[in-house]
Amino acid sequence: MNTKKIIICLIYFAFMTFQLSAQKGSWTIGLNSGLRGELFDASQHYRLYFFGNKISFPPIEFNLSYGINDNFFIETGITYIETKTNWGFGTIDWGMEGRYCAQYKLYSSLQLPVNLKYNLPLFHSRFHLFTKVGLNIQIPLQKIRNLNFNADPVYMEYDGYSYKLEYNLDVTAPNHPINFLISTGIGCNYQFKNGIGISLFGEYFTGLRTMANIRIPYTLVNMDIGLSPDWYDDEYITYRGDYWYAGLGISYTFQKKRE
Repeated sequence: MNTKKIIICLIYFAFMTFQLSAQKGSWTIGLNSGLRGELFDASQHYRLYFFGNKISFPPIEFNLSYGINDNFFIETGITYIETKTNWGFGTIDWGMEGRYCAQYKLYSSLQLPVNLKYNLPLFHSRFHLFTKVGLNIQIPLQKIRNLNFNADPVYMEYDGYSYKLEYNLDVTAPNHPINFLISTGIGCNYQFKNGIGISLFGEYFTGLRTMANIRIPYTLVNMDIGLSPDWYDDEYITYRGDYWYAGLGISYTFQKKRE
């Protein structure tokens, strides 16, 4: 008896889902933006780095989707992105308080996604859950170039001594004329009767090519006795295009759902 009830409930849920998600042949346009943070890789010889917890330039995304059946959509569009240095680091190797590197622009790019999106309406409401996966072609708007950024010195106190940490960034970017990124995302959407929708989403992008190489030479000076350790190596940071993205979107569907 319990098994029959479970089967009946599952059939009812599936029936309601497919009835409410009937958008085959519909076109939807949208505009998204939000919070974004790049994720770099570091050699971490003498200091600890942390990535992804500082907000970078918000992307500007225009998208277009088409309902290929009742629940699945093909989505494409164009996104403008500015890639910047984005990390924090321990100021000296024995664990001083972390500082953030200033955000220097490495390159800007246009990103062209092709996403497969699954849309799941919840019973009789206009509220939807969705998930998507995609391949993104990222095209930098600059050619490969060598850049140098002189960061402001960091001053600190430790164990009764005053220290000054000086460093600069020697950058080569973008290394390739095209990068490819794999993206996954989840979100929710509420669609009004007039076809306007509002969404909240989160996505993660994984780059497949090294787009930036950064060398960071450091000089640490004890300002009280004038000595500097001679055993520091340069740090190296690379960027493959990885970033997280969380934002809001507004859309309009030209063919409304059947009630």
